[in-house]
Amino acid sequence: MPSPPEPSPDVPEQRRPAEDPTARYELFVDVARNLDQVPTAYDAELLVSTMLGAPYAIADTDRAVAISSTADGLRRHLARRRNRTALLLRTVLGVMVQDRQATMTDPPSWVPHVGQVKLTGTYTFGDQFRDQVTYLATFAYADEENGGPEHALAALVDHRTGHVSDLFMCAPAGALLSQLEAAASTDEAMRMAAVDPGELRAEVERHLAVTDELPELPDAKSLTSDRALAAHRLRLLPTVAPSGPDPVDFRESPEAARLAGADDEALTFCLKLIQGYAQRDPLRWSPALVEDFLLEWVPARALLDRADRKLLPAVLSAWVRWSGRVSGLTPKAVAQLVTAVVAHRDEFARRAESGSHRSEAAQAMAQLLADGIDLNDEAAVAAWIEEYNARET
Repeated sequence: MPSPPEPSPDVPEQRRPAEDPTARYELFVDVARNLDQVPTAYDAELLVSTMLGAPYAIADTDRAVAISSTADGLRRHLARRRNRTALLLRTVLGVMVQDRQATMTDPPSWVPHVGQVKLTGTYTFGDQFRDQVTYLATFAYADEENGGPEHALAALVDHRTGHVSDLFMCAPAGALLSQLEAAASTDEAMRMAAVDPGELRAEVERHLAVTDELPELPDAKSLTSDRALAAHRLRLLPTVAPSGPDPVDFRESPEAARLAGADDEALTFCLKLIQGYAQRDPLRWSPALVEDFLLEWVPARALLDRADRKLLPAVLSAWVRWSGRVSGLTPKAVAQLVTAVVAHRDEFARRAESGSHRSEAAQAMAQLLADGIDLNDEAAVAAWIEEYNARET
C-alpha cells in the first residue's frame, strides 16, 4: 500500500483556533458556584485564591501579573451579570485583588467579613544561621463564626537560592505556632522570634518577586493555590524602607578593635568586598557562606595585593563576630563562623595569589594593569580592550 503523499511545504498547516477567554472565565464561574455553600469568609477567600492559582501555575513569566490580569478580565466578564454566583465572585475578587466590592441583596453572612482581618503577630522560625527561614504572619477576624478562624500566612524563604520554596495559609494559627515553639525549644540550632511586620513584608515580597520569575516553580502546590490570598495579607502589613548595617557601627564596635593599626584604605576595600557579597543581608553569615566568599566569590572577582590577602580574613573574622552578636547568634554559632574563616584562610590566600579562580573579567583586568594601562585614560582603556578581545579570539 503506497504511503500518503507528504504535505506540500507551500500549503500552510491548519491553525489551531485561538483560545476563547470567555470559555476560560466560565470555568471559573462554574467553580465559584461553591461560594454559596462555604461557611466562612476565610473559606471563600481560599476558594478564589485557588482559582487564581491556576493561571499563576501555568504562566512562564510575570506570574504575579497573570493573577492580576486574570482577576481583572474575570471581573469585566462578570460586570453585566446580576446572578448570585457572579455577585459573590465579584465581591471576593474585589477585596482580594481590586479593592472594590460588588453589592448584592440577601448575601451570605460571611460576605461583610471578606478580607476584614487584623494582624495578630509576626514571627520568624529557622536555623540559627538563617539559611532557611519561615516567615509567619497571623491574622484574626472580629467575628470568628462568620469570618473564620485565626490563621497564619507562612512563607519559607531559602536565603541560599534567594526565593520562596514554600508558601501556605494555615488554620488554626495557634496550633502551628505551638509546634514551631516546641521545635525551637528542643533544638538549639533552631530559633523562633518576633519580627517587625514591615520587615517581614519586605523580605517575603522581595523573595516572592524572584520566585514569580523562576523558569520552574518549586514543587509546592500551596505556593500556587494560596499565592493570591497571601499577597492580600501581605498588603495589610506596613511598608518599611530597606535598611542595612552601617559600616560606621562596625568600625566603632569592640570586634573592630582587633583591626587597630590596619591600613584604612585596605580596611575600607575589605569591607566593600564583604558588603558587596552579602549586600541583601550583610548580617546573615553561615559557615557555608564564609567558605563560598573566601574560596569562590573573592578569588573570582577581586584583585588583591599581598596586604589585602592578609587583611581580608581578619576583617571577615571581626565582621562575623560583630554581625553574629548584633543579630543574636549564640556564642557557639559565632565560634563556628570564626572557625570557618580560619579553616579556609590558607586556601583563600593561595587562590587569590595564583589567580587560578579568576573570572574572565578579572583576568582581563589583571592583564590590563600588568600592561601598565592608565585606568583614568578612557581612550587607552578602550584601545586596549579592543586589542585584548582580538587577541583572545
